[in-house]
Amino acid sequence: MNKNLCLSILILIISCRNNNSSENLSNWQPPEDAWRDPNPALTNKINEEIYFKLSNITVPCSLNNTNQNCQLIDIHPNYISDIEGNKESEGLRVLIIDDSSMRLAAYTRFRKRVFLNLLENSEGSFLLDKTTIKIPYAAKNILIDILNKNEYEKFPSELLVKNKGLFNRKISGSFDNLIFNKNSGHGLYIFNYIANNSPKSQFILAYMTQEKFSNILNETLDADILKREIDLLFRKQSDELKKYIESYKIDFISLSYGISVNYLDNFFPHLTSQIKNYIIASYYKNFIDNILYNNNVILVQAGDNSITPNPENNPGYLADCTKNTRRLRVSFVKDLSFSIPFFGTKDLNLIKGKQKNFIPCTDIYINFSVGDVRPYIYNKGVINFSSYNIGTLPITITDASSSNATPVAVTYLLFLKTLNPLLSNYELMEQVNILKGNSFVILDPSLHKQLPIYKLGYLN
Repeated sequence: MNKNLCLSILILIISCRNNNSSENLSNWQPPEDAWRDPNPALTNKINEEIYFKLSNITVPCSLNNTNQNCQLIDIHPNYISDIEGNKESEGLRVLIIDDSSMRLAAYTRFRKRVFLNLLENSEGSFLLDKTTIKIPYAAKNILIDILNKNEYEKFPSELLVKNKGLFNRKISGSFDNLIFNKNSGHGLYIFNYIANNSPKSQFILAYMTQEKFSNILNETLDADILKREIDLLFRKQSDELKKYIESYKIDFISLSYGISVNYLDNFFPHLTSQIKNYIIASYYKNFIDNILYNNNVILVQAGDNSITPNPENNPGYLADCTKNTRRLRVSFVKDLSFSIPFFGTKDLNLIKGKQKNFIPCTDIYINFSVGDVRPYIYNKGVINFSSYNIGTLPITITDASSSNATPVAVTYLLFLKTLNPLLSNYELMEQVNILKGNSFVILDPSLHKQLPIYKLGYLN
């Protein structure tokens, strides 16, 4: 076994922790030992600055509020041209393919950490995104001017929770009206989670629209032409993204999306089964397999679920179930018993319902630590997300999904890389394969603090 791999496993063993506590959540607060603040003085300082800005807003920002603090200003994307000058992110760079709601954080809180914003145009090509967004002046003061100061640049969202309620009352309503009605999607939560929990990572963000894909499937009547167009689209998109992967030395791809018969049945029911199966096979061959060809990037992708057993033998799930040595397929469990050890488990009893059918097509399960019924029970280790990076909130059972488990799996891999920066992606996959063997592994990174934000000391 490679010495870097051995060293990384040794570090894992040394840093092993397992603490138990539980919390009943109707009015949730982090369990006392969920995380500890390593620098209370700095936390007080930044919270006071944010509070001062918010306290100057006498009437909450809305479409009708013309107060100076609420006046809308244009925010443009930021691009990082000096790739070589950002050495600390090497080995920790991520391409996130998701929706355009990522813009809010990419243009504000994490603007210094985004290499490129790419937008899929009407022809299916990913080009530089030049879209301008409008946010209240006070939001710009907080999310850009304060949070991008050098001393606060990597400050955890969790420790800004004191101002979360006030921020929501004074400002967030203007975001809901002006941004999320048009660009609603979960990409914002995905990006915020990875960026917050892996403070050294830098990103390329690719905003999917699927306009060309939808047009081909809805407007092409000739089956042969449709097949040709779909092949060309998937191949073009993967080739374009591969160029960015190579140029910016990207190590990981986060993809909370896939194509299966479930998806096509829901959105394109008019297609024949034969065409649907062709699209699924083409998606794997021309997009998934091609984007991983002739490079070292690792793809972490949300898995699907099947209502029928043996999806691995069903052409409707070929894109999900075909194994690839550098793709990890992700799903989730909801364990409240603290039964998942530091190195994970293969306990089949933790996998419930129709997710059991998809075991042959899943590599990693992430635990959400959330109960099924109200009032929700949240244990220590519950996954926390954030909209605006002013405080975080635990995920609810309705949001427990493979797509929301994907960023946690990505960040877990970034944690392994942070433990041993010399670890290559090949060695990293060797390490994951040791954990999962020939099947799968169930992990609880949040409970065991297997996230870079802890390893680097921004949270304890």
